[in-house]
Order: sequence, then structure tokens, then C-alpha cells
Amino acid sequence: MSRLNREEALKRLDGERELYDHMAGYFIRDYGDYPERVSRFILAEDREAYVITHSLKNLAASLGAEELAGRALELELLLKAGQYGQTEAALGRVCEEFRPVWDEVERAGQGISRKNSGGDGISPWPDFPSLLEGMAEAFGSFSPEEVGKALSRLEQSASLIPESFREELGRVSKMAEDYRFFEGEELILELQKRVLE
Repeated sequence: MSRLNREEALKRLDGERELYDHMAGYFIRDYGDYPERVSRFILAEDREAYVITHSLKNLAASLGAEELAGRALELELLLKAGQYGQTEAALGRVCEEFRPVWDEVERAGQGISRKNSGGDGISPWPDFPSLLEGMAEAFGSFSPEEVGKALSRLEQSASLIPESFREELGRVSKMAEDYRFFEGEELILELQKRVLE
């Protein structure tokens, strides 16, 4: 029995199959080791456990993996509240559903990760607002690969960055090194507000 309700997922995406495949590619590339990573973060009582579980929940829902999304939400709420010691049962339920979903997405998406993973042709952003928008999108994906691409483009677009924004974007880069994508996205959104003022 399929664990993916693709038909419903595509309805929510206005039938955009390419977008669905793109998200499936993220899932295949960046979440295969989710159970191991989240377990380490929980043991360390690290907020990243919440960040990657929140991202997993959203991706699972977008892919139509509704059972996995529901289980991830249960774990996410415990992590958000800092109840690391209470997560064992919820984590077990997520992991029980995770691997079959991941396997099914991988089987259904043969070649997706190869199709979407090319870093060739990365060019600088045309202007500073586009730079911030692209950075926010990359950090919001919680995908290390997409954030890495965005940081490469950031380096190539250095001449676009006003002096008054350089320090904050340096902090954003440091957050990326530490996989603090949620915090990085929040800071980028603050910078976007400043541009609009």
C-alpha cells in the first residue's frame, strides 16, 4: 500500500509536477540520514532537532506522506517545548514510518536527485533584493545543498551587498556552517524588511 497521496499533494501544488519532483529530490538527497541526525541532536538537547523535524513535517506533507507528517508534528511539538526527555516514543513512531516513505519516494523518483543536483551554471544575482530573496528561499528549504548553492552565489554577488548589510550576511554564512538554517532565514527576513523601509 502506498504511503504517498500524490494526487492530493499535486492538487495542493496546483498540479505542478516539476515542483513536486523538486521537493522529492530534496527529500531523497538531504533526509536519508534524518533518524540518525535527529537522534544525535535530541541526545545533545540541540534545537536543530526541532528545526530538521519541522522541515521534515513540511516536506512530508508536501509530498503527500500524511502519516509521516502527522507523526513528525507530534515530535516537533515536544521538541519545540524543549521536552527532549519525553521524545522516545514519538521519535520511534516517526522512524517507523520514515524509512518506508523514503524508500517509496526514492523508487518513484529515479533520477530526480541527479536531475536537480547540478551546480553548473550558478551565476550571480542581478540585484540586492533578488540576492536576499534567493537566500531566504534557500534557508527556508532547510536543504544543506540549496544553502550551499546560495552561499556560492552570495560570494559571486559580493559587489551588490551594501556596506551596512555585510556584517549581518557574514553572520548568515556562519549560521549556515552550523546548520542553523531557521535562525539564518529569520535574519534574512529582517534584512528584507530593512530594504523595504
